[in-house]
Amino acid sequence: MNRAAERADSVLTRMLSGAGDAAGGGILLLDGPWGCGRTTLLSRCVGRAVESGVRTLVAACSPAERDVPFGVLAQLVQGVKAGPESASVLGEVESAAQRVFSTTDAGEAETDLLSRRLYGVLLELAGQRPLVIAVDDIRHADLPSARCLSQLVRRLPATRMIVVLTDDRNVRTSSPPLRAEALRSPGLHRITVAPLDQETVGQLVVEHFGAGVDHDRRRWFYEATGGNPVLLRALTADYETAGDILAQGYGQAFLGCLHRTGPTPLAVVRGLAVLTDAATVPTLAHLAGADVESTGQALAAMTSAGLLRDGTFRHSAARLAVLDDLPAPTREDLHRRAARLLHGAGLPAPVVARHLVRAGRMPEPWVADVLLTGAFAEDEPSLAIELLHHTLEGRTEAGDRAKIRVRLLELESRIDPVAGSVRLGPLLAAARSGDLDVPARAVLVRQLLWRGRTDEAGELLSSLRGRTDSPVLRDLELWLAATFPALSRKTAAGGTGVRVEARSTAVLTELLGRGCGADVVAKAEKVLREPLSGRCTSGLGPSGLAALMTLVYADRLGAASFWCDQLLTRAESRGLPVVQASVLAAKAEILTRKGEFDEAATTARTALTLPAPGSWGAFVGLPLGALVLALTRTGRYEEASRYVGRTVPPAVFDTLAGLHHLYGRGHFLLATDRVQAALADFLRCGELLTGWALAGAAPVPWRTAAAEAWLRLGDRDQARRLVLDQVARAGADGDRARAQSLRLLAQTRPTKRRQKLLGEAVGLLEDAGDDFELARTLRDLGESHHALGDARRARRLARRARQLAKSCGAKPFLDELGAGCDDPGEPAQPDRIRSLTGSERRVASLAAAGYTNREIALKLYVTPSTVEQHLTHAFRKLSVKRREELPGELCADLLLRGSR
Repeated sequence: MNRAAERADSVLTRMLSGAGDAAGGGILLLDGPWGCGRTTLLSRCVGRAVESGVRTLVAACSPAERDVPFGVLAQLVQGVKAGPESASVLGEVESAAQRVFSTTDAGEAETDLLSRRLYGVLLELAGQRPLVIAVDDIRHADLPSARCLSQLVRRLPATRMIVVLTDDRNVRTSSPPLRAEALRSPGLHRITVAPLDQETVGQLVVEHFGAGVDHDRRRWFYEATGGNPVLLRALTADYETAGDILAQGYGQAFLGCLHRTGPTPLAVVRGLAVLTDAATVPTLAHLAGADVESTGQALAAMTSAGLLRDGTFRHSAARLAVLDDLPAPTREDLHRRAARLLHGAGLPAPVVARHLVRAGRMPEPWVADVLLTGAFAEDEPSLAIELLHHTLEGRTEAGDRAKIRVRLLELESRIDPVAGSVRLGPLLAAARSGDLDVPARAVLVRQLLWRGRTDEAGELLSSLRGRTDSPVLRDLELWLAATFPALSRKTAAGGTGVRVEARSTAVLTELLGRGCGADVVAKAEKVLREPLSGRCTSGLGPSGLAALMTLVYADRLGAASFWCDQLLTRAESRGLPVVQASVLAAKAEILTRKGEFDEAATTARTALTLPAPGSWGAFVGLPLGALVLALTRTGRYEEASRYVGRTVPPAVFDTLAGLHHLYGRGHFLLATDRVQAALADFLRCGELLTGWALAGAAPVPWRTAAAEAWLRLGDRDQARRLVLDQVARAGADGDRARAQSLRLLAQTRPTKRRQKLLGEAVGLLEDAGDDFELARTLRDLGESHHALGDARRARRLARRARQLAKSCGAKPFLDELGAGCDDPGEPAQPDRIRSLTGSERRVASLAAAGYTNREIALKLYVTPSTVEQHLTHAFRKLSVKRREELPGELCADLLLRGSR
């Protein structure tokens, strides 16, 4: 707007200087959308004119006065202070207006007469000194006034009058002759006023809040306002007081702009607020009572003003403000009309049902069925719950009411399982009396098991198995195999007959039964894409966690982390705390396996506390196990002991989650020297898996954990038996389990035979991304080299092991390692390290970590001679002569840059 203001000042200055001539009249048209500064510019021009000693007459048009004849003209005439002639004209304006009110055939004649009289008065005034006439928002001018002004504009070039008008070319005006006459005038000067661009908005935000506002926040201000100055001022004020949660200022500013647009844009935007995603130009036109062309123009005008974007609101606060501005009866009527319109157009039941719940009572016979169908098909849980409650009121059949209550239980459990539990008693009674169909009973089985009520679930399950072999039962069997295997019955995991709802559990069942494989991983990722597309909600429920855990158990930790973040974003946006907690528990497990123990502990605590107390039920073992293990690895034994002592439902040990609880608790017991108890927990994991007939990938590496306990007890034979068993399972478990078994197997072998096993384990762990296990393996490899007399290589390996352990926060293991590569005797060399080129730094980091030139060449895909050249340059820049003298900071540099 600053550029527009500068141009307006310049143009007006020239026009005022020329207005002293007998034929110096002209028009200044300030053209642009609402809220972009036209009225401010008009006031600025009037102020400049007054400062120049020029007489000014000002009128402001309004949608509320559009039907008041000669209303604008009366405002102008009242500003005339030039003798009795003006009083006479004012009287004629008032009497003409009264006649137009009382008759339908006097308008045009009266207009012509008044135009001539007004022109005479204004010409007389302009003869004394130049005259500026300013009219704001001419599209809202009443028709008689617009005709008078049109005739005045036609005669302007031969006068000493300047007319300043504001308008918006994007809006169809009720007074087209006035705009058309202005555009034809040879004395026209037109200045376009537009919303601010993104760069200007960013500059204004920085000027207001300071340079600390980052790029994303500046862009947010632009996206929410479209550069509209009125919205930007309101948003700035809201952000100062409420941050991202907008206060009422933004919505009120939006309404202020909206109410100045006229009846058609106002009706169109109200329709848009009601229809949301179902809005099209024809449906909006129908709801607004306008033609399609006018509706399209209204949308275009709102978009050009920055109020809308791509046919929708820029921020939900604007839509809510529009809805709140509607009287309740009007809002209900719009929803009724929208429901009829969309139902008649054949839109899906959930779309129509969203309007039915807000429309009050409707007599149409199709309403009840659409509500029921929409409630069961609705993808948004909170809205589906609202629909179901609404539907329940109109249903009297016991079977229908029970079916609705089961669906309510299922959806409410994603938000607050404890609150949903009150429905279980009546639903169990309904199931026993035969009022629940097979799908409803299958849902009830899942809900009972989640809460650890295995006896009642088993009773229902037996009745299902004895009476049917439907696809729903097969889906339930897959779910049991992947989550509650103690109650599962052997079921084929793959095949084309698996329904969409069961694919998540099917891939995990396949992994548990057959082991890791690229095809299983591909299937899991395919399943995980489904909830992100919005086609189904199953991937966000407890069963959807199965596909995510498939990636975890297959050691695809990078892919699992990615999908965790995707699913968390979707769960958060939909307000599903139980689903968020489930995904966070999986994320905590991933972080633990990567060796990021501090973050793992924080994430696991959040998972345990995010939903209402008691919500985790029989599946609490997953977050609890990850938390105990992370706390144990970081040496926080006192805190870990509190979680170890936490009472869990007995049904926990009928679930896969129970294995995680046993595994985490076992490592806590091992770290606190209760080795026999630890061994019992690890061996129980194996017993459970054997009892469940799961011979594929083990959810936890219990064999290597038990072998570690046997070694602590001095029984190398038992340890060797377990690790050989694990090594023989190549292809069943992931690389992490194999690497752990190789490390422990090396401990049972003579020193000379350890290096090959440990070297293979290092390679596997580097690829798997498990920094803690890698640190332990490097420690063992370093000790092996030291025992064989290679102290230099041993020191390099110990240095890297220490850096890894430090990055993991593994304090007990760091204490075992003792002083390492960051000895106080090794001074830091940050300036010299920064002097290295990227290639020199990569080579030097690997050399400091203990890699040979040949190994470095293989890792970086260069020749050994290239490695030698880079090392020579690095030695010179760092003022060292041997690898042993390379600074320890390079080890950390290697970790941070992710050389693996």
